Amino acid sequence: MLALPTAAGADAPVLTAVTGPGAKGMTIVGPDGKPFTHLDPGTYTINVSDTSETRDFSLRGPGVSLHTGFMETGDQTWTATFTTGWYRYYDAAFETDIHGQFTVGTPPPPTLTARIGIGFITFRHSDGSPVKRLDPGTYSIAVHDSTSGDGFHLMGPGVEEHTQVNPTVDYIWTVTFGDGRYSFYRERDPAKGGSFVVGAAPPLSKRKLLHAVTGPDFSITVVDANWRPVTRLVAGTYTLSVVDTGSDHNFHLSGPRIDLATTVPFVGTKTWTIRLRAGSYSYRCDPHSIMFGSFAVKAAKKPRH
Repeated sequence: MLALPTAAGADAPVLTAVTGPGAKGMTIVGPDGKPFTHLDPGTYTINVSDTSETRDFSLRGPGVSLHTGFMETGDQTWTATFTTGWYRYYDAAFETDIHGQFTVGTPPPPTLTARIGIGFITFRHSDGSPVKRLDPGTYSIAVHDSTSGDGFHLMGPGVEEHTQVNPTVDYIWTVTFGDGRYSFYRERDPAKGGSFVVGAAPPLSKRKLLHAVTGPDFSITVVDANWRPVTRLVAGTYTLSVVDTGSDHNFHLSGPRIDLATTVPFVGTKTWTIRLRAGSYSYRCDPHSIMFGSFAVKAAKKPRH
């Protein structure tokens, strides 16, 4: 779903990014050494210099999710293939003040709006009507996050987009929706939000399957087999697929008779079979206290004889 750093291509155009030192800003320049707001589609080499132990350089967009790490300093070389759409770069710890965007190719104009603020979250068409059903395809979404206490999360098959909990930002996302069921919700209060279907969505699944994603910035979430945020479950045996996208983070689930965690350096996918019993469960990133969530499990109904 997301691109990871690969060996650099010798003939690829070169972009250069610098973050830090200290509280200084962030720069990214094109092959001509000048700032840019637009690129042609294609494969690029990105030379990144991270000069701060408290800063990072993050780059996200269609098919790309790259991140230098918060504690690491030094130079990295990435290869990224940019397709038509909007891309954003930012310092995850200081995103409100340090972020930018650029387009690749000619992305579709924004026809959907995602908004989150104090006491509200909406996902609407440009005419103001709520999104309930979409045709499969690629959309540009105007995102406005005006709260420093929560983030907007969009989840579904092949789609994971979010704003972070603390920063306030305005972006445009380019998202390709295929047939399926999707959800949008507040990361800190996942019961608030909604869902929609795209194309020929399958019937609601009864599978006891959970998806968890942590990182690569300060974001963590858990959804069910229908891509709905998990707030309440029925006791039983579940498969939990954990996608850990940042070497700075981990995913730690704890509750009655469960204490499972990925390691902090690990990046990849872990699949666990877990038995959830009645009670309260919490999940978190151990190194970063701002990344957390919880859900309740109720006892299964006893079969009637």
